[in-house]
Amino acid sequence: CWCYKLFIMTSKSIEIILSYVFFFVAAVVGGYFKLNFINFTVLFTVPVIIYLSLKVKKYFKKLLLEAVVISVPLEIILDSIAHLSKSWYVPSVWGIRIFGDMPLDDIIWTFLYILLILLSYTYLFDHYKSKKLKKSFKMMSLTFLILLLGFIFVNNFFPMILSVPYFYSILMAFSLIFTIVFLAKHPKMYQNISLMALYLFLPSVFFEYVALELGHWYFDQGYHLAYITAGKFSVPFEELLFYFLAVTTTVLIHEMFGDNNRNT
Repeated sequence: CWCYKLFIMTSKSIEIILSYVFFFVAAVVGGYFKLNFINFTVLFTVPVIIYLSLKVKKYFKKLLLEAVVISVPLEIILDSIAHLSKSWYVPSVWGIRIFGDMPLDDIIWTFLYILLILLSYTYLFDHYKSKKLKKSFKMMSLTFLILLLGFIFVNNFFPMILSVPYFYSILMAFSLIFTIVFLAKHPKMYQNISLMALYLFLPSVFFEYVALELGHWYFDQGYHLAYITAGKFSVPFEELLFYFLAVTTTVLIHEMFGDNNRNT
C-alpha cells in the first residue's frame, strides 16, 4: 500500500513521522485555543516551512519565488470566482476583501500551503534538484500575469459571467485532466507525485477539521456534485479531491516550469 511505500522509499522516514506528530499537535493546539484563520495557518505551516527551508536552503530562494508567482495570481482569480460561485466562503479575519469578494487571508493561506508543498517535495522526493529556474518560468509568469489582468478587466466590466455553476467541480476536473495528461507523458513521475500527495493528505485532513470546527470556512449546500458527511460536518466531494490535486498540480507546474525536469 502507498502508506507503507511512503516510509520505506525515503531515507527520511523519521522526519515524516515527526512531521505528522507536529501537524497533529498543531491541530489540537489550534482547536483548543480557538485560533483564528491566520494564526492557525501560521502555527500549522510556518514551523515546518522554516525547518524545510534550512534543509534545502540553497534552493529556498527559487522555491520562494515559485510559490509567490504560482499562488498570488491564481489565488486571486480562482478564489474570487469561487466566492462569486458559492463554491466556498471564507470569513475575513481582517475584513479586507479584494475585488469585493476574496479575503486577503486566503492569499496568505495559499502562499504558505504552496510553499509547504514545494519545500516538502524538494526535500523528500525530488532526487534531481536544480538551483536555477527554467527559461520557461518567465513565460509561465507572464501567462499568469496576463490571466490576472484579464480577470481584473472582466471583473470590472462583466462580473456576472464570473458566477460559474459548479465551479469547484470544474476546477477539480481540470486539475485531474492536467495531472493525468502529464503523467501519461511522463510516467516516471507517478511514484513521486503519488507519494507526495499521500504525504500531505493527512495533515490536510487535520487542518480541514479544525477549520470547519472553528468556522474558518464553510460550504453552502447545493453548489457541488456530492457531499461527504462525517459527524456534524458535510464536506463537498470536491474538497477531498482538492487535497490530492492541489499537490499534484503544484508539483507538476514546478517540474514543468521551475525545476530541471529531470524527474520526468
